[in-house]
Amino acid sequence: MVLNICDHMDRTKLNFDYLKYSSKKGFSEDRALALGGRVYAAYNDDATNGFMKFWLKFYRCYTACKKAKPDIFHINASTPYDTLLGIGAKLAGVKRVIVHSHNANNTDKSKLKYLINKFCKFIMPLYTDAYFTCSTEAAKYMFPACVVRNEKYSYIHNGIDTKKFAYNDAIRQQLRKENGLENKVVFANVGRFFKQKNHEFLIEIFANIAKKRDDVVLLLVGEGEMQDFIKEKVNKMGLKEKVIFCGSSNRINELMQMMDVMLMPSLHEGLPVVGIEAQVSGLLCVFSDCITKEVDITHESVFLPLNQGPEYWANTIILRLNKNRERHSNEIIAKKLGYDIEDVARSLTNEYIKLLSKQGDK
Repeated sequence: MVLNICDHMDRTKLNFDYLKYSSKKGFSEDRALALGGRVYAAYNDDATNGFMKFWLKFYRCYTACKKAKPDIFHINASTPYDTLLGIGAKLAGVKRVIVHSHNANNTDKSKLKYLINKFCKFIMPLYTDAYFTCSTEAAKYMFPACVVRNEKYSYIHNGIDTKKFAYNDAIRQQLRKENGLENKVVFANVGRFFKQKNHEFLIEIFANIAKKRDDVVLLLVGEGEMQDFIKEKVNKMGLKEKVIFCGSSNRINELMQMMDVMLMPSLHEGLPVVGIEAQVSGLLCVFSDCITKEVDITHESVFLPLNQGPEYWANTIILRLNKNRERHSNEIIAKKLGYDIEDVARSLTNEYIKLLSKQGDK
């Protein structure tokens, strides 16, 4: 998302440097450099325990900020715990810290982590100058109660290039032919292989669909720690010929041309940008009811409860197939719903400039 925004910003006014949390080369690192940014590493993958992991990440964040001297430290956070790096930035001399919430819950229910996150929310105002969120639920999860109660946060939509994701039938037919997907109903999920994305349940849904229709395939786009486990599950359920593991990709817009249905049975999300991309592309989107309804920009997406089970999901989805995708895609783009990347880049630029000018900088 940040790279897409950067690509549409006036980089003579502002530009991003990037802090990564791994010693390995990042998936989009070359693109970040090409856009004029610098990449710094606050990695902790050489640590031997949780305590050392935190302090190495914290110290390397501090030293990176000392070196980069950014005007703003913008934290794209999944948990309140992630925002503690803002303290390191402040100690390094950064005057403005933004906490940007991208998540609405946490799959780790341990009592200790709950207390740590609660403490982080309590002290967050000590090092935070502005609060951004992708949705109301993400704000409630991440920010202190006083910030939420007084609505002291700004909405930054998860922007996409609507022209890039617009449905194109010629491209669809060409790509489906190249990939042997002609006359197939293509289900898909785009997301990291982590517990939050609920791939186990996703495979069970698809298995029930495959029992009822022989013309279906499932594309899984992404990588992650549970990928091997999910591959093993696919093999055990006899779905190896129907499930395609695509790995990470920077061609999501092209892959979406081949798809028909986006399945997202996530345990929680802030506001998934993939869901916006899929709707702009005209796909039928099926979300778990754990995902904020704010993602439903078309008011035609399907939200299903996880406790109803995979067979219920499969039956409901099959009944919702076969709509006019091209018309649907064009209507969404024409509505100007505020998710176009150029509008988001302009809005974020204005927020940065406002934050700098408020504190006396130019």
